[in-house]
Amino acid sequence: LDHPLAAALAGKMVGDLIEMPAEIGEPRRYRVRELKHKYIWLLHDIMASHAARFPAARSMFEMTMRDGEVQPVLNMVRELQDKDDIVAQTYTAFPVPLVAVAASSNRSVLQVAEHLGMTGTNLRTCLGAQDEREEAAGFVRNARGEGAVLDTLTVWQLRELGHLKAAKNYFGRLCIARSTFDEMIELRAKIETTRGREYMTLGYEGDQAWRRVHTPEDTEARFNWINGIITELEATCEILPAEGTLDPRLDKFLGSFGAHDIFDPIKLARSEGLIILSEDLNLRQYAAQHGVKGGAWLQVALNVLAADNQITEDEYLVAVGVLGAMRHDHLWLDGQTMLRMLTLEDPRAFALFESAIQFMGGRNAEMFSHIGVTLDMMRGVWLIKLPDWQKGRAVGRVVDQLVRSRPNDWKAVLHVLDAELEKYVRRGDQLARRARDYLADWIMGHFYDLEEIRSAERIKETVVSKRTMKMALKSGSKKANRR
Repeated sequence: LDHPLAAALAGKMVGDLIEMPAEIGEPRRYRVRELKHKYIWLLHDIMASHAARFPAARSMFEMTMRDGEVQPVLNMVRELQDKDDIVAQTYTAFPVPLVAVAASSNRSVLQVAEHLGMTGTNLRTCLGAQDEREEAAGFVRNARGEGAVLDTLTVWQLRELGHLKAAKNYFGRLCIARSTFDEMIELRAKIETTRGREYMTLGYEGDQAWRRVHTPEDTEARFNWINGIITELEATCEILPAEGTLDPRLDKFLGSFGAHDIFDPIKLARSEGLIILSEDLNLRQYAAQHGVKGGAWLQVALNVLAADNQITEDEYLVAVGVLGAMRHDHLWLDGQTMLRMLTLEDPRAFALFESAIQFMGGRNAEMFSHIGVTLDMMRGVWLIKLPDWQKGRAVGRVVDQLVRSRPNDWKAVLHVLDAELEKYVRRGDQLARRARDYLADWIMGHFYDLEEIRSAERIKETVVSKRTMKMALKSGSKKANRR
């Protein structure tokens, strides 16, 4: 209260007049328009000046709108979501680790991975080759009792699958970088700012805006959830600093984004002499280039754990379905795995099955293998203990997946399935007969020409015609570019 202004304001209320003596001239008179606590004033000052002082920040921004008009807010939400879509497109277009794309856009890798799943964008987990999978399984088996390093996304998802403790028992050591743990702490702090009050989030699904009101109870449950994750990580994992550098030029470049720690798992794996578990194919490839002794992804690791009885077969099957739902591309499936998923004692069984098969027949699929797995499933499904309508639904869903995934040669796929089943039928295979009868009903039920599908000559004509058209389109595009 030693300051003249503070002394003059003491005891005053809004509307009162105060008089400030002047060193020269008449005293100055002021009317009190508003009174604020100093911390409230500081908050308002930050809110008013934050956007100008930190134009690149995403935590807080300012906008002007008329009373009752929400369109400016919706426009801003749309703009932010469009930026997230651009991030997903960038990841799809370039073979770089997801964590690097996230860092360059000032986002968390967990946030970007969640957005990928929401937009139906696949996470590049592996190439899908058998020798790749066998090599990764060898790395996992050799690392038993020695330890493994996990990156942020992988340790998060392994914990969500419920197998962090089983992995700890198998590997002996689970190591995560200090920056990974710090990211969890930051996420908890972000949630904590909304505790005890209701708030709203907005977004778009296609062109339709949506909103969600979060109650204090919702926030408290989420806070307890992230607290549980942090507690389990502290109890299960070694949280270690990552030292050294991979490439001074790269570190300098990433530092300009404030992302110097995104390759900490690689540094940690190299310094500790451990393999790296990562769901990010490109991150594992980058780790291999910088001397990390080996790498694997979760499906391979969980398959080895199941074979070693660290987790049950049912737990492994559920995990495969969940990984599919999280858009982990590719998944390794065989006919028996698909059939066992259908008979899980789990209300999500068919949903898990659907999630697991969504990569079958894809653009880069090895179709002989995929068709072989489909034939095994189509014949074996009639032996499992399910109602016939559920068996038919499962077969129909697989056939539908193959057709949708092969827009240029789907008729050829159906032809091969039918022809291979016919070979089994000629040898007296009754299971193949049921599968072929169902396939014929499916083809006719979708208003396709069964005679055409079963005609090798007509199918060849269709495939040749489409290839000719595709080559013509490519040729026309080249000529247009030359002009």
